[in-house]
Parts: sequence; C-alpha cells; structure tokens
Amino acid sequence: MANVAVARSATVTRYPNALLALFAFLVLTAVSPRVDAQQTRWCGSGQGNSLEFIGAWENEEFRGLFRRFQVELEFDPLLPGSARLRVEVDVTSAFSDNTIRDEALAEPDWFHYADFPSARFSGLDGAVAVESGFRIDGILELKGRGHPVSLTFEWKENESAARMRGDAILDRTWFDVGEGEWRDDSVIAHRVRLEFDVGLGPCTNDP
Repeated sequence: MANVAVARSATVTRYPNALLALFAFLVLTAVSPRVDAQQTRWCGSGQGNSLEFIGAWENEEFRGLFRRFQVELEFDPLLPGSARLRVEVDVTSAFSDNTIRDEALAEPDWFHYADFPSARFSGLDGAVAVESGFRIDGILELKGRGHPVSLTFEWKENESAARMRGDAILDRTWFDVGEGEWRDDSVIAHRVRLEFDVGLGPCTNDP
C-alpha cells in the first residue's frame, strides 16, 4: 500500500499542470452557460432590387418584373441547414413593358388580380450547399395553388449588408397561369424562369 501511495504522489508531482488544466476545464464546462448560434435576420424589398420573370411567346423570349416584394431571410452560410426564407410578392406590380400583355395579366386566365393579388414563397426547412452556392426548397403559393419550387442563389455578405442573386425554374401550368386558349405550350411556353438580385440589411422589425 505504501508503494501505491508513493506512486500516486509521484504522478501528481510529475504532471501538476496537466491535472490543473483538466480540473479547470471540467469546472468551466459545468458552470458556463450554453451559447446558441444566432442566425442573422436579413430583410429586403423591391426598392432598388430586382425580381424578374422570363418567358417565351412563340419561341421569342420576353422579360417582365415585379416592382413590389418583401424578403425575409434567416441565414448563416456556415449553418445553412437552419435557414428560413419568406418572400411576399405583390403580383399586381407585374410589368413587362407591353401594354396589351400587362393588361391581360390582370385577367382571370392569367394572374387574376382581383382574387389573388399576392404570391408567397416559404422555404422553412433550411438550405443546402450546391456548386453554384446554395439551394432552398420551398412552396410557392400563386393564384390559390401551392407547388414545390427550388431557389438557387449566390451569397455575399459583410458586417452590415448582404446580397443574394439567383434563379428558379417553374411551370406556369402548376398555378393555372395562362388558362383556356393560352394553355398551349406552342404559343406561350409553360417554362418560366425567375431571376432575382436582392440587397439585404439586418431586419429592424420583430419576427
């Protein structure tokens, strides 16, 4: 027993710094409060930013845009899995620089402004890293219908501002946009591409 006691004493004497460091670590781990990572809430709007739609009429490309929209994004590029994106679009702000087409967009066969003046995208299940940046999968609600849509985007950020630039592909028939005689893909393509370039700043409103 004496030999054992002497061995233990020698061990403590030989490694005092290591034992003290271990003791300090255990104490700090036990008493230190847990700090959870905080996602930054970013907000942006149509002012000074762009949300465009690109379609084709008899195989000729045309472009339009939505002039009014709101974006709220909770995002940390180091923790993309906890991202949450909400976008609300004032559909009645659509503009394509063609009077006849823009007037038609208000009609029931198209966006039906009277009953469905807004559209919403909700991507609440996080983002994933992809070759082009990040992708958020969500649901786009337009004209009373909801359908899965994926957004891909590049992300740039500094301390007080960020920018997301990307696109999405959808089929207008998912939402009954262009009904009746306009449903034929040979006249107006079913495929529509959305392109966005949005500057963001820290949100000032409550979530």
